[in-house]
Amino acid sequence: MPKPNRNVVWTLIVLSVFIFALFCLPNSQASKDFSMLTIFEPDEGAIYTVVDRMTYPRGTLAESIRHFIRYDFYHYGFPFFGLCSTFAYPIRWLGAFDNTPLLMLVLRQLISVLPMIGSFLLLVYMQDGFRTYRSVLLYLLLWVVPASVKNSMWLHPDGLAFLLSVLVLFCLWKDNLRFKRHFYWAAAVCGVLIATKLIGLFFFLTILTLLIWGIRDKTLTTKQAINTGLRFILVMGLAFILANPFVFHFKALKTYVFTFYKETFEVSKGYALIYPVGIKHAWPEMRESYGESFFLLLSVITSVISLKLRRDKLLPALTITWFIPLTFLFFTTTHFKYQYWLPAVMPLLSNLIVIFPIPPLKQPRPLLQRVLVPLAVGLLVLQAFLFIKQDVQMISDQTNRAQNNPALEFDRLAKAKLAPLDGQYLRVYHDYRMYVPYYQGWLLTTSFDMLNNRFIEEGNFDVIMLQHQRIRDYLNPNVTAINQAELDTAREFYRPADQGIIPGYQLLFENDFGKLFVRDALCGQFPGGHCSQ
Repeated sequence: MPKPNRNVVWTLIVLSVFIFALFCLPNSQASKDFSMLTIFEPDEGAIYTVVDRMTYPRGTLAESIRHFIRYDFYHYGFPFFGLCSTFAYPIRWLGAFDNTPLLMLVLRQLISVLPMIGSFLLLVYMQDGFRTYRSVLLYLLLWVVPASVKNSMWLHPDGLAFLLSVLVLFCLWKDNLRFKRHFYWAAAVCGVLIATKLIGLFFFLTILTLLIWGIRDKTLTTKQAINTGLRFILVMGLAFILANPFVFHFKALKTYVFTFYKETFEVSKGYALIYPVGIKHAWPEMRESYGESFFLLLSVITSVISLKLRRDKLLPALTITWFIPLTFLFFTTTHFKYQYWLPAVMPLLSNLIVIFPIPPLKQPRPLLQRVLVPLAVGLLVLQAFLFIKQDVQMISDQTNRAQNNPALEFDRLAKAKLAPLDGQYLRVYHDYRMYVPYYQGWLLTTSFDMLNNRFIEEGNFDVIMLQHQRIRDYLNPNVTAINQAELDTAREFYRPADQGIIPGYQLLFENDFGKLFVRDALCGQFPGGHCSQ
Protein backbone atom coordinates (compact mmCIF):
# COMPACT_ATOMS: atom_id res chain seq x y z
CA MET A 1 0.00 0.00 0.00
CA PRO A 2 1.36 3.51 -0.89
CA LYS A 3 2.45 5.77 1.95
CA PRO A 4 -0.17 7.93 3.71
CA ASN A 5 -0.58 11.51 2.53
CA ARG A 6 0.76 13.88 5.19
CA ASN A 7 -2.02 16.44 4.63
CA VAL A 8 -4.67 13.76 5.01
CA VAL A 9 -3.06 12.46 8.21
CA TRP A 10 -2.92 15.93 9.77
CA THR A 11 -6.51 16.63 8.74
CA LEU A 12 -7.62 13.43 10.48
CA ILE A 13 -5.61 14.33 13.58
CA VAL A 14 -7.18 17.78 13.78
CA LEU A 15 -10.67 16.34 13.26
CA SER A 16 -10.06 13.71 15.95
CA VAL A 17 -8.90 16.31 18.48
CA PHE A 18 -11.93 18.46 17.69
CA ILE A 19 -14.33 15.52 18.03
CA PHE A 20 -12.74 14.45 21.33
CA ALA A 21 -13.07 18.00 22.66
CA LEU A 22 -16.64 18.34 21.37
CA PHE A 23 -17.85 15.39 23.42
CA CYS A 24 -16.40 16.91 26.58
CA LEU A 25 -19.40 19.24 26.59
CA PRO A 26 -22.22 16.66 26.93
CA ASN A 27 -20.03 14.21 28.85
CA SER A 28 -19.30 16.74 31.59
CA GLN A 29 -22.96 17.41 32.30
CA ALA A 30 -25.71 15.76 34.41
CA SER A 31 -23.27 13.87 36.65
CA LYS A 32 -23.70 15.83 39.87
CA ASP A 33 -23.89 12.70 42.03
CA PHE A 34 -24.51 8.96 41.92
CA SER A 35 -28.29 9.35 41.93
CA MET A 36 -28.16 11.62 38.90
CA LEU A 37 -26.23 8.94 37.01
CA THR A 38 -28.95 6.40 37.65
CA ILE A 39 -31.87 8.50 36.42
CA PHE A 40 -30.30 9.06 33.02
CA GLU A 41 -28.38 5.79 32.57
CA PRO A 42 -28.93 3.10 35.22
CA ASP A 43 -26.08 1.09 33.69
CA GLU A 44 -23.69 3.94 34.45
CA GLY A 45 -24.77 3.83 38.07
CA ALA A 46 -24.00 0.10 38.22
CA ILE A 47 -20.60 0.65 36.56
CA TYR A 48 -19.76 3.48 38.98
CA THR A 49 -20.47 1.18 41.94
CA VAL A 50 -18.14 -1.52 40.57
CA VAL A 51 -15.32 0.93 39.83
CA ASP A 52 -15.71 2.39 43.32
CA ARG A 53 -15.39 -1.10 44.81
CA MET A 54 -12.42 -2.08 42.62
CA THR A 55 -10.39 1.05 43.41
CA TYR A 56 -11.31 1.43 47.08
CA PRO A 57 -8.13 1.22 49.22
CA ARG A 58 -7.83 -1.95 51.28
CA GLY A 59 -5.66 -2.98 54.22
CA THR A 60 -2.93 -4.69 52.20
CA LEU A 61 -1.74 -4.72 48.60
CA ALA A 62 -2.78 -8.37 48.21
CA GLU A 63 -6.26 -7.54 49.47
CA SER A 64 -6.52 -4.60 47.06
CA ILE A 65 -5.46 -6.79 44.11
CA ARG A 66 -7.96 -9.48 45.13
CA HIS A 67 -10.86 -6.99 45.18
CA PHE A 68 -9.61 -5.50 41.90
CA ILE A 69 -9.69 -8.86 40.11
CA ARG A 70 -12.78 -10.36 41.76
CA TYR A 71 -15.06 -7.40 41.24
CA ASP A 72 -18.27 -9.43 41.65
CA PHE A 73 -20.29 -7.94 38.80
CA TYR A 74 -19.72 -10.09 35.74
CA HIS A 75 -22.26 -8.65 33.32
CA TYR A 76 -19.24 -7.21 31.47
CA GLY A 77 -15.76 -8.65 31.47
CA PHE A 78 -12.58 -7.66 33.25
CA PRO A 79 -11.05 -5.81 30.24
CA PHE A 80 -13.79 -3.19 30.52
CA PHE A 81 -13.88 -2.83 34.30
CA GLY A 82 -10.10 -3.19 34.61
CA LEU A 83 -9.59 -0.36 32.11
CA CYS A 84 -12.22 1.82 33.81
CA SER A 85 -10.59 1.27 37.20
CA THR A 86 -7.10 1.92 35.81
CA PHE A 87 -8.21 5.34 34.59
CA ALA A 88 -10.11 5.95 37.85
CA TYR A 89 -7.13 5.19 40.11
CA PRO A 90 -5.36 8.56 39.59
CA ILE A 91 -8.60 10.34 40.49
CA ARG A 92 -8.88 8.15 43.60
CA TRP A 93 -5.26 8.89 44.58
CA LEU A 94 -5.88 12.62 44.20
CA GLY A 95 -8.80 12.32 46.63
CA ALA A 96 -11.27 13.38 43.92
CA PHE A 97 -13.23 10.15 43.43
CA ASP A 98 -16.31 11.79 44.96
CA ASN A 99 -16.06 14.43 42.23
CA THR A 100 -18.56 12.50 40.10
CA PRO A 101 -18.61 14.99 37.18
CA LEU A 102 -14.82 14.75 36.82
CA LEU A 103 -14.75 10.97 37.15
CA MET A 104 -17.52 10.40 34.63
CA LEU A 105 -16.04 12.89 32.16
CA VAL A 106 -12.71 11.06 32.25
CA LEU A 107 -14.28 7.62 31.90
CA ARG A 108 -16.75 8.58 29.18
CA GLN A 109 -14.02 10.25 27.14
CA LEU A 110 -11.38 7.54 27.54
CA ILE A 111 -13.59 4.43 27.54
CA SER A 112 -16.23 5.51 24.99
CA VAL A 113 -15.04 8.41 22.82
CA LEU A 114 -11.38 7.43 22.38
CA PRO A 115 -12.12 3.83 21.25
CA MET A 116 -14.64 5.17 18.73
CA ILE A 117 -11.98 7.51 17.32
CA GLY A 118 -9.46 4.66 17.16
CA SER A 119 -11.97 2.32 15.51
CA PHE A 120 -12.88 4.78 12.77
CA LEU A 121 -9.24 5.63 12.05
CA LEU A 122 -8.46 1.93 11.65
CA LEU A 123 -11.43 1.42 9.32
CA VAL A 124 -10.40 4.45 7.25
CA TYR A 125 -6.80 3.22 7.09
CA MET A 126 -7.87 -0.21 5.88
CA GLN A 127 -10.13 1.32 3.23
CA ASP A 128 -7.86 4.07 1.87
CA GLY A 129 -4.55 4.07 3.74
CA PHE A 130 -4.90 7.80 4.62
CA ARG A 131 -3.90 8.52 1.03
CA THR A 132 -6.69 10.61 -0.50
CA TYR A 133 -9.59 12.93 0.24
CA ARG A 134 -11.72 9.80 0.54
CA SER A 135 -10.21 9.07 3.96
CA VAL A 136 -11.47 12.39 5.32
CA LEU A 137 -14.94 11.98 3.80
CA LEU A 138 -15.31 8.43 5.11
CA TYR A 139 -14.13 9.44 8.60
CA LEU A 140 -16.69 12.24 8.71
CA LEU A 141 -19.43 10.00 7.33
CA LEU A 142 -18.83 7.37 10.02
CA TRP A 143 -18.89 10.00 12.74
CA VAL A 144 -22.17 11.63 11.72
CA VAL A 145 -24.04 8.31 11.99
CA PRO A 146 -26.25 8.93 15.08
CA ALA A 147 -25.25 5.62 16.67
CA SER A 148 -21.65 6.86 16.76
CA VAL A 149 -22.69 10.05 18.52
CA LYS A 150 -25.01 8.30 21.00
CA ASN A 151 -22.44 5.69 21.94
CA SER A 152 -19.91 8.43 22.69
CA MET A 153 -22.12 10.11 25.28
CA TRP A 154 -22.29 7.42 27.96
CA LEU A 155 -20.06 4.99 29.80
CA HIS A 156 -20.59 1.48 28.48
CA PRO A 157 -18.41 -1.37 27.11
CA ASP A 158 -19.69 -1.08 23.54
CA GLY A 159 -17.05 1.44 22.46
CA LEU A 160 -14.31 -0.87 23.69
CA ALA A 161 -16.02 -3.90 22.13
CA PHE A 162 -16.22 -2.00 18.82
CA LEU A 163 -12.50 -1.18 18.93
CA LEU A 164 -11.57 -4.79 19.68
CA SER A 165 -13.82 -5.99 16.83
CA VAL A 166 -12.10 -3.63 14.40
CA LEU A 167 -8.69 -4.74 15.70
CA VAL A 168 -9.61 -8.35 14.89
CA LEU A 169 -10.59 -7.27 11.36
CA PHE A 170 -7.38 -5.24 11.06
CA CYS A 171 -5.15 -8.17 12.09
CA LEU A 172 -6.92 -10.51 9.67
CA TRP A 173 -6.60 -7.91 6.91
CA LYS A 174 -2.89 -7.46 7.65
CA ASP A 175 -2.41 -11.23 7.59
CA ASN A 176 -3.78 -11.26 4.02
CA LEU A 177 -4.52 -15.01 3.98
CA ARG A 178 -0.95 -15.94 4.96
CA PHE A 179 -2.12 -17.43 8.29
CA LYS A 180 0.99 -16.21 10.07
CA ARG A 181 1.48 -14.10 13.19
CA HIS A 182 -1.20 -11.49 12.40
CA PHE A 183 -3.75 -14.30 12.15
CA TYR A 184 -2.93 -15.39 15.68
CA TRP A 185 -2.84 -11.81 16.91
CA ALA A 186 -6.42 -11.66 15.65
CA ALA A 187 -7.16 -14.77 17.73
CA ALA A 188 -5.69 -13.13 20.84
CA VAL A 189 -7.67 -9.93 20.34
CA CYS A 190 -10.80 -11.99 19.68
CA GLY A 191 -10.26 -13.72 23.04
CA VAL A 192 -10.05 -10.34 24.77
CA LEU A 193 -13.21 -9.28 22.94
CA ILE A 194 -15.05 -12.38 24.16
CA ALA A 195 -13.81 -11.62 27.67
CA THR A 196 -15.29 -8.12 27.32
CA LYS A 197 -18.54 -9.02 25.57
CA LEU A 198 -19.37 -12.38 24.08
CA ILE A 199 -19.91 -11.01 20.56
CA GLY A 200 -16.39 -12.14 19.68
CA LEU A 201 -17.77 -15.66 19.31
CA PHE A 202 -19.52 -14.50 16.13
CA PHE A 203 -16.24 -14.23 14.25
CA PHE A 204 -16.71 -17.95 13.56
CA LEU A 205 -18.06 -17.30 10.06
CA THR A 206 -15.18 -14.97 9.19
CA ILE A 207 -12.52 -17.45 10.32
CA LEU A 208 -14.27 -20.35 8.57
CA THR A 209 -14.47 -18.30 5.36
CA LEU A 210 -10.76 -17.47 5.50
CA LEU A 211 -9.78 -21.10 6.05
CA ILE A 212 -11.93 -22.25 3.10
CA TRP A 213 -10.43 -19.41 1.04
CA GLY A 214 -6.96 -20.65 1.99
CA ILE A 215 -7.86 -24.17 0.85
CA ARG A 216 -9.29 -22.85 -2.42
CA ASP A 217 -6.16 -20.79 -3.14
CA LYS A 218 -3.98 -23.76 -2.12
CA THR A 219 -2.37 -21.70 0.63
CA LEU A 220 -3.52 -24.42 3.04
CA THR A 221 -4.31 -28.08 2.71
CA THR A 222 -7.48 -29.31 4.38
CA LYS A 223 -5.44 -30.78 7.24
CA GLN A 224 -3.48 -27.53 7.66
CA ALA A 225 -6.73 -25.55 7.66
CA ILE A 226 -8.14 -27.71 10.47
CA ASN A 227 -4.93 -27.36 12.49
CA THR A 228 -4.84 -23.61 11.88
CA GLY A 229 -8.45 -23.27 13.02
CA LEU A 230 -7.73 -25.28 16.17
CA ARG A 231 -4.68 -23.14 16.94
CA PHE A 232 -6.83 -20.03 16.48
CA ILE A 233 -9.32 -21.40 19.02
CA LEU A 234 -6.51 -22.31 21.42
CA VAL A 235 -4.93 -18.84 21.29
CA MET A 236 -8.36 -17.24 21.59
CA GLY A 237 -9.18 -19.38 24.63
CA LEU A 238 -5.89 -18.57 26.36
CA ALA A 239 -6.39 -14.86 25.70
CA PHE A 240 -9.90 -15.09 27.14
CA ILE A 241 -8.60 -16.68 30.35
CA LEU A 242 -5.75 -14.20 30.77
CA ALA A 243 -8.09 -11.27 30.08
CA ASN A 244 -10.55 -12.50 32.73
CA PRO A 245 -8.24 -13.50 35.62
CA PHE A 246 -11.17 -13.97 38.01
CA VAL A 247 -11.86 -17.33 36.31
CA PHE A 248 -9.05 -18.82 38.43
CA HIS A 249 -11.26 -18.37 41.50
CA PHE A 250 -14.00 -20.99 41.60
CA LYS A 251 -16.64 -18.87 43.34
CA ALA A 252 -16.09 -15.98 40.92
CA LEU A 253 -16.18 -18.36 37.95
CA LYS A 254 -19.44 -19.87 39.23
CA THR A 255 -20.96 -16.38 39.55
CA TYR A 256 -19.72 -15.49 36.06
CA VAL A 257 -21.35 -18.58 34.52
CA PHE A 258 -24.63 -17.86 36.30
CA THR A 259 -24.52 -14.23 35.18
CA PHE A 260 -23.79 -15.33 31.61
CA TYR A 261 -26.81 -17.63 31.65
CA LYS A 262 -29.05 -14.95 33.13
CA GLU A 263 -27.85 -12.24 30.72
CA THR A 264 -28.28 -14.53 27.71
CA PHE A 265 -31.83 -15.24 28.77
CA GLU A 266 -32.66 -11.58 29.45
CA VAL A 267 -31.14 -10.34 26.20
CA SER A 268 -33.11 -12.91 24.22
CA LYS A 269 -36.39 -12.57 26.13
CA GLY A 270 -36.40 -9.27 28.01
CA TYR A 271 -36.20 -7.93 31.53
CA ALA A 272 -39.34 -9.05 33.43
CA LEU A 273 -41.45 -8.19 30.36
CA ILE A 274 -40.97 -9.98 27.05
CA TYR A 275 -39.50 -7.66 24.44
CA PRO A 276 -40.57 -8.21 20.82
CA VAL A 277 -37.91 -9.31 18.32
CA GLY A 278 -37.64 -9.08 14.55
CA ILE A 279 -36.80 -6.39 12.05
CA LYS A 280 -40.34 -4.95 12.22
CA HIS A 281 -39.89 -4.09 15.88
CA ALA A 282 -36.22 -3.17 15.47
CA TRP A 283 -36.75 -0.80 12.54
CA PRO A 284 -37.75 2.39 14.45
CA GLU A 285 -34.53 2.29 16.49
CA MET A 286 -32.49 1.13 13.48
CA ARG A 287 -33.73 4.05 11.43
CA GLU A 288 -33.10 6.54 14.22
CA SER A 289 -29.57 5.26 14.88
CA TYR A 290 -28.33 4.13 11.46
CA GLY A 291 -30.32 5.94 8.84
CA GLU A 292 -32.95 5.45 6.20
CA SER A 293 -33.51 2.18 4.36
CA PHE A 294 -31.87 3.51 1.18
CA PHE A 295 -28.68 4.29 3.13
CA LEU A 296 -28.45 0.85 4.73
CA LEU A 297 -29.34 -0.85 1.46
CA LEU A 298 -26.67 1.19 -0.32
CA SER A 299 -24.05 0.02 2.19
CA VAL A 300 -25.00 -3.62 1.59
CA ILE A 301 -24.96 -3.20 -2.20
CA THR A 302 -21.57 -1.45 -2.21
CA SER A 303 -20.14 -4.17 0.04
CA VAL A 304 -21.30 -6.91 -2.32
CA ILE A 305 -20.12 -4.97 -5.39
CA SER A 306 -16.73 -4.53 -3.70
CA LEU A 307 -16.32 -8.30 -3.73
CA LYS A 308 -16.57 -8.18 -7.51
CA LEU A 309 -14.85 -4.93 -8.48
CA ARG A 310 -12.22 -4.16 -5.85
CA ARG A 311 -8.69 -5.41 -6.18
CA ASP A 312 -8.64 -5.93 -2.40
CA LYS A 313 -11.51 -8.39 -1.99
CA LEU A 314 -10.40 -9.48 1.47
CA LEU A 315 -11.63 -6.40 3.33
CA PRO A 316 -15.26 -6.48 2.08
CA ALA A 317 -15.27 -10.24 2.68
CA LEU A 318 -14.18 -9.68 6.28
CA THR A 319 -16.80 -7.01 6.94
CA ILE A 320 -19.63 -9.00 5.33
CA THR A 321 -18.86 -12.28 7.12
CA TRP A 322 -18.66 -10.40 10.44
CA PHE A 323 -21.88 -8.52 9.71
CA ILE A 324 -24.05 -11.52 8.77
CA PRO A 325 -24.10 -13.65 11.96
CA LEU A 326 -24.46 -10.72 14.37
CA THR A 327 -27.22 -9.17 12.30
CA PHE A 328 -29.04 -12.50 12.07
CA LEU A 329 -28.79 -12.83 15.85
CA PHE A 330 -30.14 -9.36 16.57
CA PHE A 331 -33.04 -9.71 14.16
CA THR A 332 -34.15 -13.18 15.14
CA THR A 333 -33.34 -14.03 18.74
CA THR A 334 -32.76 -10.81 20.75
CA HIS A 335 -34.48 -7.50 21.21
CA PHE A 336 -32.65 -4.81 19.27
CA LYS A 337 -30.53 -2.13 20.91
CA TYR A 338 -28.52 0.21 18.75
CA GLN A 339 -25.24 -0.40 20.61
CA TYR A 340 -25.44 -4.16 20.08
CA TRP A 341 -25.33 -3.71 16.29
CA LEU A 342 -22.60 -1.05 16.29
CA PRO A 343 -19.54 -3.36 15.97
CA ALA A 344 -21.13 -5.22 13.04
CA VAL A 345 -22.68 -2.45 10.97
CA MET A 346 -20.02 0.29 11.15
CA PRO A 347 -17.32 -1.78 9.37
CA LEU A 348 -19.91 -2.56 6.68
CA LEU A 349 -20.70 1.14 6.31
CA SER A 350 -17.00 1.83 5.73
CA ASN A 351 -17.34 0.03 2.37
CA LEU A 352 -19.31 3.06 1.18
CA ILE A 353 -15.92 4.58 0.35
CA VAL A 354 -16.09 2.85 -3.05
CA ILE A 355 -18.73 5.39 -4.06
CA PHE A 356 -16.21 8.22 -3.94
CA PRO A 357 -14.11 8.36 -7.14
CA ILE A 358 -10.45 7.44 -6.82
CA PRO A 359 -8.09 10.27 -7.83
CA PRO A 360 -7.33 11.44 -10.45
CA LEU A 361 -10.99 12.44 -10.66
CA LYS A 362 -10.87 13.29 -14.38
CA GLN A 363 -10.13 9.74 -15.49
CA PRO A 364 -12.60 8.45 -18.13
CA ARG A 365 -15.44 6.31 -16.77
CA PRO A 366 -18.23 4.27 -18.41
CA LEU A 367 -21.57 6.03 -18.94
CA LEU A 368 -23.37 3.86 -16.38
CA GLN A 369 -20.76 4.73 -13.76
CA ARG A 370 -20.99 8.43 -14.61
CA VAL A 371 -24.73 8.26 -13.85
CA LEU A 372 -24.79 5.93 -10.82
CA VAL A 373 -21.88 7.45 -8.88
CA PRO A 374 -23.36 11.00 -8.69
CA LEU A 375 -26.72 9.46 -7.74
CA ALA A 376 -25.11 7.45 -4.93
CA VAL A 377 -23.11 10.47 -3.75
CA GLY A 378 -26.31 12.51 -3.73
CA LEU A 379 -28.00 9.92 -1.52
CA LEU A 380 -25.04 9.98 0.85
CA VAL A 381 -25.15 13.77 1.05
CA LEU A 382 -28.90 13.67 1.77
CA GLN A 383 -28.44 11.09 4.51
CA ALA A 384 -25.49 12.98 5.98
CA PHE A 385 -27.60 16.15 6.13
CA LEU A 386 -30.35 14.27 8.00
CA PHE A 387 -27.75 12.76 10.30
CA ILE A 388 -26.12 16.09 11.15
CA LYS A 389 -29.46 17.68 11.97
CA GLN A 390 -30.23 14.79 14.33
CA ASP A 391 -26.71 14.82 15.84
CA VAL A 392 -26.86 18.51 16.72
CA GLN A 393 -30.17 17.97 18.49
CA MET A 394 -28.86 14.92 20.36
CA ILE A 395 -25.74 16.70 21.61
CA SER A 396 -27.82 19.70 22.67
CA ASP A 397 -30.35 17.50 24.48
CA GLN A 398 -27.61 15.52 26.20
CA THR A 399 -25.81 18.68 27.29
CA ASN A 400 -28.97 20.19 28.75
CA ARG A 401 -30.63 17.03 30.02
CA ALA A 402 -30.41 18.08 33.68
CA GLN A 403 -32.24 21.33 33.02
CA ASN A 404 -35.97 21.26 33.74
CA ASN A 405 -35.76 17.49 34.15
CA PRO A 406 -38.98 16.05 35.62
CA ALA A 407 -37.06 13.66 37.91
CA LEU A 408 -35.07 16.53 39.42
CA GLU A 409 -38.18 18.66 39.77
CA PHE A 410 -40.02 15.81 41.52
CA ASP A 411 -37.15 15.49 44.01
CA ARG A 412 -37.29 19.20 44.80
CA LEU A 413 -41.05 19.16 45.36
CA ALA A 414 -40.98 15.88 47.30
CA LYS A 415 -38.24 17.15 49.62
CA ALA A 416 -40.29 20.26 50.34
CA LYS A 417 -43.37 18.13 51.10
CA LEU A 418 -41.31 15.95 53.46
CA ALA A 419 -39.88 18.93 55.35
CA PRO A 420 -41.81 18.05 58.58
CA LEU A 421 -39.77 14.82 58.74
CA ASP A 422 -36.35 16.51 58.36
CA GLY A 423 -33.66 15.07 60.60
CA GLN A 424 -35.43 11.78 61.20
CA TYR A 425 -34.24 8.31 60.27
CA LEU A 426 -36.36 7.25 57.28
CA ARG A 427 -36.45 4.06 55.22
CA VAL A 428 -37.12 5.29 51.70
CA TYR A 429 -37.97 3.24 48.62
CA HIS A 430 -37.74 4.89 45.19
CA ASP A 431 -38.00 3.58 41.63
CA TYR A 432 -34.57 3.41 40.05
CA ARG A 433 -35.09 6.20 37.50
CA MET A 434 -36.12 8.69 40.18
CA TYR A 435 -33.59 11.24 41.39
CA VAL A 436 -33.20 10.70 45.14
CA PRO A 437 -29.81 11.87 46.42
CA TYR A 438 -28.67 10.89 49.89
CA TYR A 439 -30.20 13.05 52.62
CA GLN A 440 -29.12 12.89 56.25
CA GLY A 441 -30.85 10.00 57.99
CA TRP A 442 -32.33 8.43 54.84
CA LEU A 443 -31.77 4.73 54.13
CA LEU A 444 -32.38 4.36 50.41
CA THR A 445 -33.66 1.24 48.64
CA THR A 446 -34.44 0.71 44.98
CA SER A 447 -35.19 -2.28 42.75
CA PHE A 448 -35.00 -3.18 39.09
CA ASP A 449 -37.65 -5.85 39.62
CA MET A 450 -41.42 -5.57 39.68
CA LEU A 451 -42.80 -4.63 43.10
CA ASN A 452 -45.46 -6.49 45.05
CA ASN A 453 -47.25 -6.08 48.37
CA ARG A 454 -44.96 -8.56 50.10
CA PHE A 455 -41.87 -6.53 49.13
CA ILE A 456 -43.46 -3.38 50.55
CA GLU A 457 -44.46 -5.09 53.77
CA GLU A 458 -41.04 -6.68 54.32
CA GLY A 459 -39.27 -3.41 53.48
CA ASN A 460 -41.16 -1.59 56.23
CA PHE A 461 -40.61 1.68 54.35
CA ASP A 462 -41.49 5.06 55.78
CA VAL A 463 -41.58 6.75 52.38
CA ILE A 464 -42.37 5.27 48.95
CA MET A 465 -41.73 7.06 45.65
CA LEU A 466 -43.14 5.54 42.46
CA GLN A 467 -42.67 6.66 38.86
CA HIS A 468 -45.82 6.89 36.74
CA GLN A 469 -44.10 5.48 33.67
CA ARG A 470 -43.08 2.33 35.49
CA ILE A 471 -46.63 1.84 36.79
CA ARG A 472 -47.99 2.25 33.25
CA ASP A 473 -45.45 -0.24 31.86
CA TYR A 474 -46.60 -3.00 34.19
CA LEU A 475 -50.31 -2.21 33.88
CA ASN A 476 -50.16 -2.12 30.07
CA PRO A 477 -52.60 -4.88 28.96
CA ASN A 478 -50.62 -5.44 25.76
CA VAL A 479 -47.40 -6.58 27.43
CA THR A 480 -46.45 -10.18 28.15
CA ALA A 481 -44.31 -11.16 31.10
CA ILE A 482 -41.59 -13.78 31.21
CA ASN A 483 -43.25 -14.94 34.42
CA GLN A 484 -46.94 -14.14 34.05
CA ALA A 485 -47.73 -15.16 37.64
CA GLU A 486 -45.14 -12.68 38.86
CA LEU A 487 -46.70 -9.93 36.74
CA ASP A 488 -50.18 -10.76 38.01
CA THR A 489 -48.92 -10.50 41.59
CA ALA A 490 -47.19 -7.20 40.80
CA ARG A 491 -50.37 -5.80 39.30
CA GLU A 492 -52.15 -6.45 42.61
CA PHE A 493 -49.81 -3.79 43.98
CA TYR A 494 -49.64 -1.45 40.97
CA ARG A 495 -53.39 -1.17 40.24
CA PRO A 496 -54.33 0.41 43.59
CA ALA A 497 -51.04 2.32 43.67
CA ASP A 498 -52.00 3.88 40.34
CA GLN A 499 -55.15 5.13 42.11
CA GLY A 500 -53.07 6.51 44.97
CA ILE A 501 -53.73 3.60 47.33
CA ILE A 502 -51.11 1.58 49.21
CA PRO A 503 -52.36 -0.10 52.42
CA GLY A 504 -50.76 1.54 55.45
CA TYR A 505 -49.70 4.65 53.51
CA GLN A 506 -51.13 8.00 52.46
CA LEU A 507 -50.54 9.74 49.15
CA LEU A 508 -48.74 12.92 50.16
CA PHE A 509 -48.01 14.33 46.71
CA GLU A 510 -48.07 13.48 43.00
CA ASN A 511 -47.42 15.19 39.69
CA ASP A 512 -47.08 14.02 36.10
CA PHE A 513 -43.80 12.28 36.92
CA GLY A 514 -44.47 10.32 40.10
CA LYS A 515 -46.22 9.67 43.39
CA LEU A 516 -45.03 10.18 46.97
CA PHE A 517 -46.49 8.02 49.76
CA VAL A 518 -45.88 8.34 53.52
CA ARG A 519 -46.54 5.76 56.22
CA ASP A 520 -49.79 6.37 58.15
CA ALA A 521 -47.95 6.51 61.50
CA LEU A 522 -45.95 9.56 60.36
CA CYS A 523 -48.90 11.61 59.15
CA GLY A 524 -49.51 13.17 62.57
CA GLN A 525 -46.27 15.15 62.14
CA PHE A 526 -47.63 17.08 59.16
CA PRO A 527 -49.64 20.33 59.41
CA GLY A 528 -53.24 19.57 60.37
CA GLY A 529 -52.24 16.13 61.63
CA HIS A 530 -52.64 14.42 58.24
CA CYS A 531 -50.53 13.92 55.12
CA SER A 532 -53.06 13.35 52.36
CA GLN A 533 -52.96 15.73 49.38
